[in-house]
Amino acid sequence: ALTPAGMLWISWPKQSSGVATDLTEDVVRAIGVAHGLVDVKVAAVDDVWSGLKFVRRLKDRS
Repeated sequence: ALTPAGMLWISWPKQSSGVATDLTEDVVRAIGVAHGLVDVKVAAVDDVWSGLKFVRRLKDRS
């Protein structure tokens, strides 16, 4: 379970990586938002992977 002050990073292969996948930034964001989370940071992990950091909405942290 994600604690009220917790965070969750989700990564996916960049389109430029050549890794075959149907997972994209838009898909990852849509799933997080659908579960009541908000994305607060995007990061390039390396040449292959990108990631989004999710947290609980402020109103859901108490």
